[in-house]
Amino acid sequence: MARPLQSAEQLRSIRADCYLNAGEHEQLVVKATEAGLALSVFLRRSALAQKVIALPQGNVEKWRDLATLAANLNQCVTHINAGKLPHLPLVLVEDVAEAVRQLRLSLMGAAS
Repeated sequence: MARPLQSAEQLRSIRADCYLNAGEHEQLVVKATEAGLALSVFLRRSALAQKVIALPQGNVEKWRDLATLAANLNQCVTHINAGKLPHLPLVLVEDVAEAVRQLRLSLMGAAS
């Protein structure tokens, strides 16, 4: 299922550039990688004082497994909404999706 289009206010269309030396760039790349974020997302969150939570190293594989499960759940919802899985209650899939969300939060060490 495709992501919904962003509103004009949410769409990021302005690019902000800054100059870094090689050491600064490497430090930012390392921190973004440790947080499991793209460099641009890491920089935006850091600059806007938003929460940047690094995924503990031991939880990376579990996170990937949950990402696969979440993608499969999204496919189930798509099929349910299209009437292709009438025997599978949507509320059940939504409950499992919420459980996956809670597990992912716990892997990050975040409170639910």
